[in-house]
Amino acid sequence: NKKYILSIGRLTKQKNFNHLIKEFYKINQFYPDYSLVILGVGEEENQLKKIIQSKHLEDKVFLLGFKKNVYKYLKNCECFISCSKYEDPGASIIQAIFCNKFAISSNCKNGPSEILLKGDGGILFDLYNDTLEQTFKKYLELDIFEKKKKIINAKKNILKYTIFRHHNSLINLFNKI
Repeated sequence: NKKYILSIGRLTKQKNFNHLIKEFYKINQFYPDYSLVILGVGEEENQLKKIIQSKHLEDKVFLLGFKKNVYKYLKNCECFISCSKYEDPGASIIQAIFCNKFAISSNCKNGPSEILLKGDGGILFDLYNDTLEQTFKKYLELDIFEKKKKIINAKKNILKYTIFRHHNSLINLFNKI
């Protein structure tokens, strides 16, 4: 029954969870009702646990490991956040949108900008110039209609990322050869 922000991915440098946890510390100063849930496993798990302990966030940030079914976590989260340094294209963002969840993502190479329609389907932030605290505040300041409009825009857009569309694109490409 608690409000939580969700992030999903391998616990690697690419996914940049260390940055997410440090920024969540700042978010928590202004919005203490929120927790952060991270699903995934990887080589940075111990480092992330140390950051959580050093920031005294043991009761706010939860590393839940690999989950075969991420949809029950997506269903109940407030929003989805990705701080990746790069994506190709961003499967967890697509999963969040599929579940009608608002997506916030770093504007990294390959994926989020296209999926989130350059911001018309969610919120994009510059990993090196914007703080996640400011970005989360922008999200909270959106009224329900603005949030729904962005989710609908993103939901329409993710149709082009289905396996069926990918399959058809490959068939068309092979037919041209």
